[in-house]
Amino acid sequence: MQHTHQWSRPSRPGASHSVLFICRDNAICSPLAAAWLYRLTGGRIQARTAGIVPVAIPVSVQQRVAQLQRRPVALKPVAMRKLAGQTFDSIITLADRQECPLPVHPYDGEGVVWHFDRPVTAAQLRQLEFELMERLLLWLEVKRLRTA
Repeated sequence: MQHTHQWSRPSRPGASHSVLFICRDNAICSPLAAAWLYRLTGGRIQARTAGIVPVAIPVSVQQRVAQLQRRPVALKPVAMRKLAGQTFDSIITLADRQECPLPVHPYDGEGVVWHFDRPVTAAQLRQLEFELMERLLLWLEVKRLRTA
C-alpha cells in the first residue's frame, strides 16, 4: 500500500521504491540506514533522510557512509520541513530509546518506528549498524523488495 504524505514523491509505474528515514538530528541513524539500504539493494531503492532538529553529521559517520556506498559522499543534515511536498512509498522513523518519543506522523499509515540506543563508542556504532542491517533485511523481505 502506497501512502502519499506531505513529505514525499509518489512513485511512477516502473519507478523504484522510495524511503524516507527520519530521526531526531539526522546525524547518525538515518544516514547509516540510508547507506545500508543502498548497499543491500545496490542503489535500487531511493532513500532520503531528514531530522526533526538536524545537527552536523560526524566525520566518522560520513566516512562510513562513503565506505558502504563505495563512492564519495557529501552529507548535509536535512530538516523535515525542507522535504515538505515530496512523497515517499515508505517512511521509517528511527527513535532514540533514551529521549522523548518523536512526534507521531498522521501521514504514515504503517507507523514503522525502530528504536535504538544512541551510540557513544565505536563498538556501539558497529552494533547500531548491525541492528540497522538486520532490520532492513527483514523489512525488505516483508515489503517484497528484496531481489534474489
